[in-house]
Amino acid sequence: MIYIGCIAQFATGGTELLHQLAATIISCGTEAKMVYVGGRKKDDPVPDRFKKYNIPYTHGINKIKESDYLIVPEVMTQFLYKWRTPINCKKAIWWLSVDNYFESIESFKKSPKHYLGFKFFDFNEKIKHLTQSEYAASFLKKNGVREFNHLSDYLGDDFLRDSEIDISNKKDIIAYNPKKGIEATKEFINRSGNQFNFVALENMTPLEVRETLESAKVYIDFGHHPGKDRIPREAAMCGCCVITNTTGSAAFNKDVPIPQEYKFKSPIADFEKITNKIKYCINDFQSEYRKFQNYRETIKKEKNQFEHDVRKLLEEIGEIKK
Repeated sequence: MIYIGCIAQFATGGTELLHQLAATIISCGTEAKMVYVGGRKKDDPVPDRFKKYNIPYTHGINKIKESDYLIVPEVMTQFLYKWRTPINCKKAIWWLSVDNYFESIESFKKSPKHYLGFKFFDFNEKIKHLTQSEYAASFLKKNGVREFNHLSDYLGDDFLRDSEIDISNKKDIIAYNPKKGIEATKEFINRSGNQFNFVALENMTPLEVRETLESAKVYIDFGHHPGKDRIPREAAMCGCCVITNTTGSAAFNKDVPIPQEYKFKSPIADFEKITNKIKYCINDFQSEYRKFQNYRETIKKEKNQFEHDVRKLLEEIGEIKK
């Protein structure tokens, strides 16, 4: 049995990916369960938007046996232990991000009662590592980890319909995610004055996000890119030109393979260059849109690649026959 750790009732791109992994493992003929932590046991731990995956689940780690495999995201490495004592099973960390790992430690430090009771992952321990991004792979190498499996992710089918996007309906809108890099983004927007029409992707359903991106010509992302983020890919598949900084995974071409002319070191230092690029995208959209065709084709292949990588992992850990 493969258990996949997840925070209960917490719906993000990362937690959805954990459910996608479980679904893919099951489709390969291997047993898998979500193991939820947090929340109240009497409440349903599965967010409504993840019920479609129909993954069996359990609460807590107490039922995990020595023959089982436990996979946790990097923000849950403390759950590889029972109050500093290692769980007696096979274990893996799936590095969905880098930065969020350190943020999770800092968060626990703010609660001394819990922090003193939990042990966090030590890079010298024999634990299997899975990397969602080239950024994470680079981080592990710098910390002496030489063996790991690449296991990225993929977008849901709702965002793989670029052939249905009518770019003639595009409006002069620049979309952005206010949850990522908001300070730099706000400063950039303020300096822009009334040049552009910015729309924040907030307080929206997934459908509303998609509809907004389908209307926009440009998506900007000046966040810290802790892993290979979904929204830049969703924006590209909705026909947007994507502009980023060069922080985190955005610095790696394998993670964010957009033309280099759309990547800028700083939204403030490169303000004029970025505003000029946005103007090009708005005024000559069809020409600029075509520059992202390779990016869109790469995104379309991610699901098949993910399924291939999951099967390869299962073969390697002896959970499926070759």
